[in-house]
This record gives sequence, C-alpha cells and structure tokens, in this order.
Amino acid sequence: MSSTILGPQGYNPFLPASKAPSTTQKSGDDTNSLIQGLSYLYQNAPKGTVRTLASAALGYALTSNTTVSAVSAVAGYFFPYILEKLSPSQPVLKIGDRENKIQVGAANIQTRLAGALQNAAKQMAQEGLNAFKYLNAISTFPGHPQQGHVGPYETGVCHAQGRRPTMEDEHLASSFALDIQGKKYPIQLFGIFDGHGGPDVSKFVKQHLANEVNAALKQHNPNGLTDEGIWNALKMACVSLDKKIPSKWANQGSTGTIAMILDGKLWTANVGDSRTVLDQAGTPVQLSEDAKPGDARYEKGIKNRNGVVMNGLPPRVNGILAVARAFGDHGLNGAVSARPKITMLPLKSIPKESHLVLCCDGVWDVASTAQVVKAVHANRNESPATLAKNIVYSALLAGSTDNLSAMVVKLP
Repeated sequence: MSSTILGPQGYNPFLPASKAPSTTQKSGDDTNSLIQGLSYLYQNAPKGTVRTLASAALGYALTSNTTVSAVSAVAGYFFPYILEKLSPSQPVLKIGDRENKIQVGAANIQTRLAGALQNAAKQMAQEGLNAFKYLNAISTFPGHPQQGHVGPYETGVCHAQGRRPTMEDEHLASSFALDIQGKKYPIQLFGIFDGHGGPDVSKFVKQHLANEVNAALKQHNPNGLTDEGIWNALKMACVSLDKKIPSKWANQGSTGTIAMILDGKLWTANVGDSRTVLDQAGTPVQLSEDAKPGDARYEKGIKNRNGVVMNGLPPRVNGILAVARAFGDHGLNGAVSARPKITMLPLKSIPKESHLVLCCDGVWDVASTAQVVKAVHANRNESPATLAKNIVYSALLAGSTDNLSAMVVKLP
C-alpha cells in the first residue's frame, strides 16, 4: 500500500482540521473516534480508487494518537465497507489481475470480436477526408521498399524516416508452423511497430513477438484450435511480451498493429494507434481501432490503472503519452496496458483482389482508411512493395511529420 503524501506536521489533505479528533483524547475512545474520522473521509473524499482511500485512511491513522489494537480493529471494521461500497457487484481487480484476465465461452468471445469490429467501423465512419493523395514515388525518394512472400502471400513493406530526426519504426513478416498434439498449422504473422522515446522497444517486440504468439497458442489451445483459445493467446502473448521488456527502457515504448492468418481466419491484434485495414475488393474495412487517451472507454482503463489523462492537443496519459495502449512505457507505472483489441474475419468471406494494409500513425495522421483502401484497390496491379512505397511517399507529401511505415499483403 502506498502512503498518503502528508503536509507539515502530519496534515492529511483529505480531512479538514476542524473534523479531526483531538490527539489528547483518552486511548479508550481511539477506535470510535477513528471510525468517525474515516467515515467522514469516505463520505467527503473525491471519488477515486481503493488505493487512494486506503492510503488516506492509513495516513490519518498514523497522525492520530491511536493504539495498534485500535487501528487493527478499524481495519477489520472499515475497509470491507469501503470495498463493498465501491464495487458491490464485482471484486476490485489489481492491475495485474486486469492484465492477465482470461475470457471463457464461445458466445462471449464472438460477442467481443463483433464489438471490436463495430468499434473499428464506427471510428472509420467518423473520419473525414485528409490531405492524402496517392502519388507515384519519385526515383530519388529515400524509402526502403522490400518485397517477398510470407507463406503464399505476396508482401511488400516500406519505411521512411520522414521529418523525424531518428527512425523508430519496425516491421515483422514471418511464417512458421504451430504444432498442437502433432498437428501442424501454418501461421503467417505480420506487424508494424511504431516506437517512441527510442528504437529499442519496437525492435524488441519485432524480435520476440512470434515466439510469444507460438507459446501462447499452444498454452491456450491444448486440445486443438478454438476461437476462444486463439483470442486469449493473442491477448496474453502481448501481455507476456510486455513484461519481458528490459527495465533500462522504462521511458521507451511502441505501438503494434498485428495481423495473423491461421486455420482459414484472419486475426488482428492492436496495441496503440497504428492501424490494420482491409481492401475488400474495393470496399474499405477497418480491422483495428486506434487506442486514444481521449476516448472515454480507454480513459476509464487508464484511470483504473492509476493513471490520468491530461486534456490537450492531443490528450496524453499522465501528460506524456499520446496513445492509450502500448508495449513498454513502464515509467508510467502501469497506466497503459499492452492488452490488444482483437478482431477476426474468415478468409472465405474475403473476395479475390483484396489487400491487407498495415501502417503506423504517421500515415493515418494524414490519410483515412477509405482513402488508403481506394488508392490500393485502384492500383491493385502494382506490386505490394510499390503500393507500400507510394503510400509512404504520399503521406510524406501530405505533410506527415512522423516516421512512416506501410505494409501491403495481397490476399489471393
């Protein structure tokens, strides 16, 4: 338990001096007086976490002339009352409990998957037209396009440092086999990771994500693949990876937008404000939702993790971080989570001449989902590497001031 910060001579800022019991009272009255003082505290303190109330109560107890037995009696009497009042229908979760929570039930998982897609679609619908205009990159453009196959999928990626003094973006395009009870499932794993505060966390995520996903899929699908098992595996792979980020990078972090093709389904997992979208034969489908601190749903989670959102342009977690979910950023003391939002589409529902597009927020700062999808589909005969390069180039010309990364995957 963290103690309340006390002012001069043990002044407790949660309790007006006029209401504080006298420290000269008889010790026999200690218990009742302390209960009265804490009751006043509970009724008048600003709404906050159990930690805030408990810390203030402890601070008051330490500044009162009470015996150890009196404090023990009050603890047994009063704190269960606080817990009951603050959360009558469900237990109060510690930060670690929130991070490691597993969801069960096929219907529950399908509801969550549908809800995540709906939230992404709602965000797309609220976007207006931005400055982005798709153009062919000039020959001297210093982008770094790469082309290759990930399993059967032709894939292209391009990065550019842009107007930033350093480059902190990374990408992953990997194929490996998942072995469950002797049955092998091919996996194609894609990701764009947008670092902040330095390049180390984005590199760490790139290097270790595939191993974490592989291990989590085995753990949560011991008897064969299920949507429930895959959903939980993607959640916990990101949480587990986040815990392993070295403490020396406490002031660095990274977003991550991840796409995985497994057993005939396209899964996405999104941490932060990089974004995955689908050119569904010309129809734009946003598969991930940007996690922004100004969104009331994400702000609630930040407050539950003992953080604050300071309003500005843009709103920032603890006045520092402009994304509501991230890998790393451990210097914020748990205020941001690496638990991703998950979506899923069956591959059979995706028509031919479709493309998967993953970009960092340097692109989405100046382009909408609809604009990028329209450009990709109109130029679908170009290679994925050329499409990625032109997206990055066009975002730079549209005025983006961030690092720029784009990945395009051609879906057969």
